[in-house]
Amino acid sequence: DWQLGPKDDPAEESKPEKVNKRLETMFGPDVPFETQFASIYSFEVRRVPNFRVGRVLFAGDAAHQLSPFGGGRGGNSAIQDVDNLAWKLAHVVQGKANERLIDSYHDERAPVADENMQLSRRAAEFLNPSSAHSLAVRNAVLALAPRHPFAKVLINTGRLSVAPNLRGSWLLTPDRDAWDTPLTPGTAAIDAPAGENGWLIEYLTGAFALMVYAQDRDQLDAKTIITLERLASDPTPVESLIVLGRVGHDADAIPKLYDRAGLIRKRYDLSPGAAYLFRPDQHVCARWRVWTADTVRAAVQRALGL
Repeated sequence: DWQLGPKDDPAEESKPEKVNKRLETMFGPDVPFETQFASIYSFEVRRVPNFRVGRVLFAGDAAHQLSPFGGGRGGNSAIQDVDNLAWKLAHVVQGKANERLIDSYHDERAPVADENMQLSRRAAEFLNPSSAHSLAVRNAVLALAPRHPFAKVLINTGRLSVAPNLRGSWLLTPDRDAWDTPLTPGTAAIDAPAGENGWLIEYLTGAFALMVYAQDRDQLDAKTIITLERLASDPTPVESLIVLGRVGHDADAIPKLYDRAGLIRKRYDLSPGAAYLFRPDQHVCARWRVWTADTVRAAVQRALGL
């Protein structure tokens, strides 16, 4: 990529002899090469003011445009847009939530688009500084990076498909307990080994899901099992997933997973009886050290905007 100036003629600059001259300057006079294709393109870094306008919903490039120097952020965030919107739209269409839930799509996704635009602009500015100040900063970072780790970080704008943290969304139930983990309500589920050869994420199948931890099967009394079965029969079903620290006898139909590496307990800071409630898009929307059917139902209602 070469950035053209405002007075450059695109047709002239894309001629093979012009392109090859640039390549010769970059590679050196004795390096053989062959030009297969050359073209001119431009880009915008912007987003719509609101991801919802009446009955029209914007997603992907229709909602936000990024420079190619954030490589992958546009496509990855488009998939995240759909993950965020689809379950909300489905619940409204099915009559399980009112239209207010759709407004949360913009509230949760616009800040992510803003962050991606900021990082995209930063990458483009680093590659092609637009001022003497930016050039000085870029050159200083490149000079320091071989010797100082802090400068290496300034070169890379980060991974391009990190799931967003929706912290602050009005659909989330705030914590009342203390937790020793980076996860918070709004964080996407973190995977961990589960069962003999499976993974936790495979069991979060697109519905509201309550993950309950028990050290072994004996810690699950009949009342807990009955409560979980009733939650699964609610108008908005809550699937149950019991994580066990030790393998035990499965006496009922509720799915149970053996935490074979202990990483589910560690990563979620689980104690016996603790529970996490996941949204259909696999983001944490509530968690408790001690939970009841009423607290779970209230969190589901809040997550539906009711």
